[in-house]
Amino acid sequence: MNMDFRYQLRSYFSHSKSLMMDRNTFELFYSYAVDGSRNKSVRLSLLNKDENEFFQFLKSLDTNNRLEQKKISQVYTDNCLKRIII
Repeated sequence: MNMDFRYQLRSYFSHSKSLMMDRNTFELFYSYAVDGSRNKSVRLSLLNKDENEFFQFLKSLDTNNRLEQKKISQVYTDNCLKRIII
């Protein structure tokens, strides 16, 4: 989960919404988490409150702090898409 990417995207498209980049998804698919590079930012100002809390949580992890989203199941993805479309 790349919070820097989300931050950068919001700098161009302020109304963008994230999909499957939350703590619930991270915890459900934690078995696919890998070590990611540490983000040195203290706070990414374009993240909302929940996103920033999740960002701080990810920063607190010593290992397995990045989710390989390509391994999230299709069923889970479909259900998430249905929630935002309907």
